[in-house]
Amino acid sequence: MPHTTHDTTRTKACASGFHDDDWSREILPRLPEQFDQRAKDLKAFERSREINCAGDLLRGVLAYVFTVHSFTHLAMWSVLIGLADVSANDWRKRLRKACAWGQWLLEQLLCSEAALAPWVVREGYRRILLVDATHLTCAGPKGMVYRVHTAFDLLAGRLTQLKVTDKYEAERLEVFDLQTGDLVVSDAINSAGERFQWVKDQGADLLVRLNPKTLPMRDEQGKVVQVVSWLKSRRAPVGRVCSQQVWIGQDSSRMRLRLIGVRLSDEQRRRAERRKKSEASRRQRALSGETLYLAGWLLVVTTLPQEGWSDQEVLSLSRSRWHIELIFKRIKQLLGLHRLRSTTAATALPTLVFVLLGWALMEQESSQVRLAMREAVQSTQHLPEMPSWQPKASATSWWQANLSGPLSEWMVAEIGVDLLGQQIRGCYTAARYRACLPRLQRFLCSGHRHRSQGYSQACAWLGERVTELR
Repeated sequence: MPHTTHDTTRTKACASGFHDDDWSREILPRLPEQFDQRAKDLKAFERSREINCAGDLLRGVLAYVFTVHSFTHLAMWSVLIGLADVSANDWRKRLRKACAWGQWLLEQLLCSEAALAPWVVREGYRRILLVDATHLTCAGPKGMVYRVHTAFDLLAGRLTQLKVTDKYEAERLEVFDLQTGDLVVSDAINSAGERFQWVKDQGADLLVRLNPKTLPMRDEQGKVVQVVSWLKSRRAPVGRVCSQQVWIGQDSSRMRLRLIGVRLSDEQRRRAERRKKSEASRRQRALSGETLYLAGWLLVVTTLPQEGWSDQEVLSLSRSRWHIELIFKRIKQLLGLHRLRSTTAATALPTLVFVLLGWALMEQESSQVRLAMREAVQSTQHLPEMPSWQPKASATSWWQANLSGPLSEWMVAEIGVDLLGQQIRGCYTAARYRACLPRLQRFLCSGHRHRSQGYSQACAWLGERVTELR
């Protein structure tokens, strides 16, 4: 379990000189217990050399993915803040060797207990997980692709599982660790019979968008359910909800599900049809009439019982799955992750792991912000009304009701990323910069250029001319 209290012993062990800053006060105490020992066990911190401890190593690799532009820049930064005086190639090797340790740290941070909503507990559920995957490509002509499998805890407002694989690992629910009582919400890619059976074996429930081609269904008498014919027979106007009980599987493995559909508005139908046509054109496929008709419906299938969840509630829950798409958008835009700058697998995978680790650290801070705002609202609401003749006491809450509105998750994430960057980056002065010039010379005067530098040649030539004139 992650360590959440402030451990001054561990902080002082890694804090010296320029390290006595927010990194030591805010980040190190939130890391899991024995994170430094695990760094040694997983071969991430075998030799100390100039790097004092595992906490300094973590700060260096996070600086590479969040604040600096190259390993050379990382090496100079580490000298300027007094972290380490090692080469750019040494930092590159340490990042590559820290991948397994970074994955362990990420798992530990994500598995922390979250508060459970009472009404969900009464219904027998522990978590509502929004599940999806996104792709990240790398720079270079060969462009490696990595797939990030993600589970977002809707009630806790945080990522709870992240699995990084190559592009050959299919998007499927089996990559996640489900608990008894989980409620999983996913897209149509997981609407297959084996997915429902696997989720049931884990003691969880599943809600997915329906893909009729991958999920053949039968009615109670065993007759195949023709989805399009069933919907047309309902003659439903816009906004009408239709549902029926369906079964999948055969004989002893037969499972009962609930099929729910709602007729979309004309504008929603047109947008869905445009997406379908665009995708078919990109893949050079012909669209059938049934596919175009289904574009006018939102169809979901679930194992949730009718007694605890009405059709409208199930549809509302399905629409909330879009939130995980917004999470992907925030991660890619705020962290600049549309494409990884790494060109080799040895560097790309650990870079991606530590990017996600930094995001997990940012979400811890964001959750504290949400909690503080919630407490401020409750404190304001519970203030007793004072008689008009009695002078008003000072407010016990900083919350201003006239400024209240829905919390902008984008702005919370944006300021959280900026704060994390400052905690990692630290600061140094101009005097420190000048004092470190002897140690920075090997970086500032690097000879990696394969062609001559025109500016240096012009300055040298003009300097010679001035000398001759004198």
